[in-house]
Amino acid sequence: MPLRPVTFFKGGYYHIYNRGNAKREIFLGNRDYSRFLKRTVRYSDEHSISIFCFCLMPNHFHLLLKQTNETSVADFMQKLLVSYSMYFNRKYDNVGSVFQGRFQAKLIETDAYVMQISRYIHQ
Repeated sequence: MPLRPVTFFKGGYYHIYNRGNAKREIFLGNRDYSRFLKRTVRYSDEHSISIFCFCLMPNHFHLLLKQTNETSVADFMQKLLVSYSMYFNRKYDNVGSVFQGRFQAKLIETDAYVMQISRYIHQ
């Protein structure tokens, strides 16, 4: 697989997003949203990732976060998405990918862009 074009570093702000495989829903009920959020909080604490805002939609999600130490955002996201995929596949007797490929990440380099992404996520 090609290398991810975004480099994660301590102090970096990132817009992270992904959607369901074949645009399918990844949250089918309230418990699914709750499970994803609880795991997001748990793993962000473990990996020292600060979550500034988020939006969970039936078929995709957005996160605005900051990497606060040397533990990579990629490690946090891998743990979160693998954990949620295992839960989802077990709960719904599903096989295969829950998400459409790797998560997407955009480095946010200015305060103005942080505000713009925050507004977008909160829409």
